[in-house]
Amino acid sequence: MDKKMQDVVDVLKEYNQEHIINLLNKLEEPKKQELLEQINKIDFHQIMELYDNTKKEIEIKENIIESIPYYDKEKLTKEQKNEFDTIGEEIIKSGKYAVVTMAGGQGTRLGHTGPKGTFKLDVYGKGKYLFEILIDNLKEANKKYENLINEIKEILSHCPMDALPAQMQEWEGDSRKGVQNVLTSFRKKYERHLQELARLEEILTYERGCWAAGYALVAGIDEVGRGPLAGPVVAAAVILPQECKIEGVNDSKRLSAKKREELYDVILEKAVAYGIGIVSNERIDEINILQATYEAMREALSQLSPHAEYILADAVTIPRISTPQRGIIKGDAKSMSIGAASIVAKVYRDRLMETYDAAYPGYGFAANKGYGSAEHIAAIQRLGLTPIHRRSFVKNLRPQEGDTTTDKGGRGETLAAKQMRKMGYEILERNFHALRGEIDIIAKKENTIVFTEVKYRKNETMGTPAEAVDSRKQQNIIRAAKAYIAQECLMEMGYDFRFDVAEVLTSEEKTYFRYTEDAFRLSE
Repeated sequence: MDKKMQDVVDVLKEYNQEHIINLLNKLEEPKKQELLEQINKIDFHQIMELYDNTKKEIEIKENIIESIPYYDKEKLTKEQKNEFDTIGEEIIKSGKYAVVTMAGGQGTRLGHTGPKGTFKLDVYGKGKYLFEILIDNLKEANKKYENLINEIKEILSHCPMDALPAQMQEWEGDSRKGVQNVLTSFRKKYERHLQELARLEEILTYERGCWAAGYALVAGIDEVGRGPLAGPVVAAAVILPQECKIEGVNDSKRLSAKKREELYDVILEKAVAYGIGIVSNERIDEINILQATYEAMREALSQLSPHAEYILADAVTIPRISTPQRGIIKGDAKSMSIGAASIVAKVYRDRLMETYDAAYPGYGFAANKGYGSAEHIAAIQRLGLTPIHRRSFVKNLRPQEGDTTTDKGGRGETLAAKQMRKMGYEILERNFHALRGEIDIIAKKENTIVFTEVKYRKNETMGTPAEAVDSRKQQNIIRAAKAYIAQECLMEMGYDFRFDVAEVLTSEEKTYFRYTEDAFRLSE
């Protein structure tokens, strides 16, 4: 006996209804499953109430059965058959729910048996056996019950969140499973609402500190698009009213595209002021991505009207800004203003990349937003570069003919950059040159700037790739790193610095990647 059937039997036993258990056991499988599917839609104890009502109808009709004779089908005359049909029709017309059926063999219908090969008038209800009457009753009850459930959902869905607990009290006493499931769902919704209110209180901490210090207009600022191979870098600055709480505002990367779109309109509607700075791919190639990011941030701040009195930024200190500012690590998740700015920047740039997708089909810009997805890289290799590609980011994606060593090195660096992105690194620079030193990849992860040397080897006959980074090579990398740190004003921003080695080894037509953090130190 399957579990659904066993559940029904257990409830029927509780109500001492062995008779209907016997009936259920005699049902053919399709009919049995139809009944069980209807029964399982509602509370089992409701089944017995329906069954009791059905049983009362059946008991009334059983009195009729006693007055109807059995007929031997072989001896039936035409007149007898007509008489038999007439009896059935009259009972049906009288509303007694009857039907004439033939017993194909020895059969039992609610305790009444007919000899094999006889006709019998079975009174079960408008041509239906007991299980069919139950199904009809259950379907009708389920329909009413589903309507009630939908009505409760509708009322609670439109109920103001603060009034939700009081509204739910109306149905707290209803023990039916479906009603309780709806209430449980809305209780969880209300609990999430309370948790969100607590989170919003927490992410106003930095703003409240500024307001308390006398800075009435506090701008949050964030950027998006430092890592893509194509498209601009975009920064957004947002000033929100004091004590403004927008449910859902968070690090834009934690939100779905749909949620970001919804919040974008709410943020712009509530904002005291906002600004958006855009720096093109050509400018990125000219001054590097970090400086382009700062430029976009300064542009966004310059658009604010009224101007900000204090700036909260995500993880950076913006050069050449006279307004007091503070960089907050993971600020888009810790500050309401920065979180709002991250959403505005993300939605604005995503929409821009969708327009580029129409202008430059085949690269998947609407989906990858310019980042180095497999589809995007394959399109570059197949179609070439577009006017919005960052040349400084993609120069190694299409190996140049001639110098095979450079070609292999470029492929190794491309593979390393791809693996590093998967590991959570943001690629800031590729092939940075300074003071007779070169750095293959400069990346950022949380508060650490990472200088990565990539070594490619076809085999290990001359040692592992890491062994090629000798002390002299290390000093050249350190010298270039110091130049980069000074150029980007990174020391005063509180970053940590690390030197890593990425090894790419090709052996027996297979490529292996190994990444070593903190391979050597700045003091060496």
